[in-house]
Amino acid sequence: MSYYLRKTLETDCKLFYRWANDPAVRSASFSTEQIGWEEHQKWFAWMLEKDSIDSFVCMDFLLPVGQVRVGQAQSDEKKGVISYSIGEEYRGRGIAKQMLSKLEGKLSGKYKALIAEVKPENAASRKVFEDLGYTLLSEDEEKLVFEKALDGATESAPVKKPREAKFEVLRVIAMLMVVTLHYLDKGGLLHSVDVDKSGANLAFWLLEAFCLVSVNLYVMISGYFLMDSRFTLRRLVKLWCEVFFYSVLVAGICLIAGIADKDTYLNFFNLQYFVLPVVNRHYWFASAYILMYLFSPLLGAAVKKMSKQQHLMLLLTMICVLSLPKSFVPAELTIDDHGLSLVWFLCLYVLAAYIRLHGIPYLKTGRSCLAWYGVFAALVPGGMLIVSGLRQIVVNGAAEAAAEGEGYLLGFLDPGFKYLLTTMDDYNHILVLGASVALFCFFVNWKPKKNLVLDVLARIAPYTFGVYLLHEHLMLRYAWPVWLGVNKAYGAARILHLLLTVLIIFIVGILVDALRSLLFDQVETLIDWAMGIYFAKKEVWDYLIVGFLTTVVAWVTYPIFAKGVFGGMAETLRITLGNTVSWVFSVIFAYVANRIFVFHSQKTGFKEVSKEFASFVGARLFSYGVDTGLMLLLVTVLHINEILSKYVIVSIVGIVLNYILSKLLVFKKPAKKEENTDEKH
Repeated sequence: MSYYLRKTLETDCKLFYRWANDPAVRSASFSTEQIGWEEHQKWFAWMLEKDSIDSFVCMDFLLPVGQVRVGQAQSDEKKGVISYSIGEEYRGRGIAKQMLSKLEGKLSGKYKALIAEVKPENAASRKVFEDLGYTLLSEDEEKLVFEKALDGATESAPVKKPREAKFEVLRVIAMLMVVTLHYLDKGGLLHSVDVDKSGANLAFWLLEAFCLVSVNLYVMISGYFLMDSRFTLRRLVKLWCEVFFYSVLVAGICLIAGIADKDTYLNFFNLQYFVLPVVNRHYWFASAYILMYLFSPLLGAAVKKMSKQQHLMLLLTMICVLSLPKSFVPAELTIDDHGLSLVWFLCLYVLAAYIRLHGIPYLKTGRSCLAWYGVFAALVPGGMLIVSGLRQIVVNGAAEAAAEGEGYLLGFLDPGFKYLLTTMDDYNHILVLGASVALFCFFVNWKPKKNLVLDVLARIAPYTFGVYLLHEHLMLRYAWPVWLGVNKAYGAARILHLLLTVLIIFIVGILVDALRSLLFDQVETLIDWAMGIYFAKKEVWDYLIVGFLTTVVAWVTYPIFAKGVFGGMAETLRITLGNTVSWVFSVIFAYVANRIFVFHSQKTGFKEVSKEFASFVGARLFSYGVDTGLMLLLVTVLHINEILSKYVIVSIVGIVLNYILSKLLVFKKPAKKEENTDEKH
């Protein structure tokens, strides 16, 4: 969801107070004194009452990230003077530019121009207004004055940080490698070197080895940039929604189209598997990646505070624990996750951060990077041949020893060597890690010249994750290799078939994800529009939500008592008692919810709260009488269905009546504060 502006509400008072007293805000203000709470309350009430002041809060979905307000200029009422601030934890993301851009579209009909006054030492705000096209009108030792005409102004396009093309190219290459891995593996083309040492099998393993770096590269790209970016709930939600979209939509299409067996998948276990893809690891990579993103703020802060030596020691420790033992010890390790978990992703994050901050001395040139990449990759099938040979020696030695009655000691090593054979293509194997680092450093050091191919690859790179989510869906991951005939014999044409298949999967995935992105953009626009409607009448909407939940409490408790506990009594008494008990439960819930979430009562102390609660109960007694009277009238006199009467007619009347009584009698706002034109804010 993009950032959007909403009107400032009375409940934003404490939020504005916290922002106003932020040390950076006070330093950038023309009045640097701290603001007292009572003083701020008076100013805030005055500010909301003034028709000449337009005040907005910038929202990141449901999170307030900054505020901007515009008041009429003393010299010309058709010009507005801007004042804004961004919450400390949200600075450095370009929010100010987007917030002020949206402000222009909102106020273009009210003002002919906007004016900004900035302290000369406030370089950040100066750059914001310069980038947005404001003209510097005057400059002295005390302040800079900027102005921008709003003639027919509309909301400016969001300011986006340009992507580094070389890493976008690497992202595309990594995803092409991922598809190639799945072509070889799920196409059944890879056989154990222990039993098949043919040239074709070794060639497939060599190609596999060169592509095994793909997952590590994808994670390292993220780690390289995440250490300098800030965690946002919006990004996390979008990532989760993208995974959910593919998991549910593809499953639905496959079931409808008959691609998947309905008898197999239409049960509770499988349905919840697709509905909760991150929790159930439908896509192991997505689950581990989302968890890594959750940890990224902590890791980013940690590595920045470490010295180079501390960072290196942490990295070497992680590699020694997660990679070296499984690469050389001929024994199966219970701690080995094969590079498929959060722990390995965190190691890659630390590694990418180290490369960014300190670099690797032996990988400074493109030639050396590619040479090491080739050596490490080639050693994977080569290492398999060596381990297979050692295992054969162990097996033969154990057989000879057994025949001569000398014991079976060598036989215990056989399972260990078999285990080593299965781990050499793991993402956390030292050879795969070495190849990943070498190729990643090549792209770090690469300085490409801008051209059309780079531009095209950079544009499609954001859709590559969709390629993975589409072709690795549980219902498709073993189906597309069959549809495209991967397991057939092609001889010399195998290379051509592989290239065409990988391109088909990649292109289809890119096109599908581009459509998904367009759909998400429309949904985001709809959500922003809905949020605007919600915040325009927030109190009413909050009351309706709480009112609905209160009604649910009544719906649940009424049949329990009216038809259960008091079921054997006369109808009139049964309905009255059931309605009374249901009313007691709903009133208690309604008071707490309305006090906290709807009317934001500021009353404290036993006496004041008790008085407020008594007033609330008194108001609800009146609605209770109306409620009970309506129920008796509708059910016993007019003979309308009891459930329909309680759940529909009486509920609607009760919600409307209770809102009016709560608004006017119980949670009354305090008297208006006197005007306060304090300009400290």
